[in-house]
Amino acid sequence: LYNADCQEILTYPPHTEHCGYCKYIRTEFLDKCLESDRKAFEACSKTGEVYAYCCHAGLYEVITPIKDKNGIIGYIMFGQAYNQDFDDLLKERLAEYGKYLDPDTLHQALSALKPLHSELISAVTLLTKTFITYLVNNRIVRVDKANFEETLVQYIEANMSSEITIADLCSY
Repeated sequence: LYNADCQEILTYPPHTEHCGYCKYIRTEFLDKCLESDRKAFEACSKTGEVYAYCCHAGLYEVITPIKDKNGIIGYIMFGQAYNQDFDDLLKERLAEYGKYLDPDTLHQALSALKPLHSELISAVTLLTKTFITYLVNNRIVRVDKANFEETLVQYIEANMSSEITIADLCSY
């Protein structure tokens, strides 16, 4: 979860920042990671729509803007996903970064990620967008910039351990 200034305010699982693959990539290529994220947030902010992309290291990420009538008030980002539909790109990146990092460690870190397909990622993206729209439109998350972040974090933390469905959201 990010605020309107693209600053991270909450991660899940708590106290984890990145998957093992990203942690290892960041040891040598942190600047590329930060630049990739910056460009993605800029693109999402410019269009005001969901932005899905492959990062410089070959993983798939999605940024969904949280909007009210006045514009973007925050973002939800998920990713560091191994999208099987981009296997060739990922193999290309592994070969490139394998020149600078230990290839065995790279492959081991990548093998810890569960492979996903674009259809599943699209479904999660749609569910996330629907969830955000419901929360904002029904004033479950009030757009009071002074405590928006706190309110959203409290709602997510209170409901994170259980499966949240559209039916749950509608009955809240």
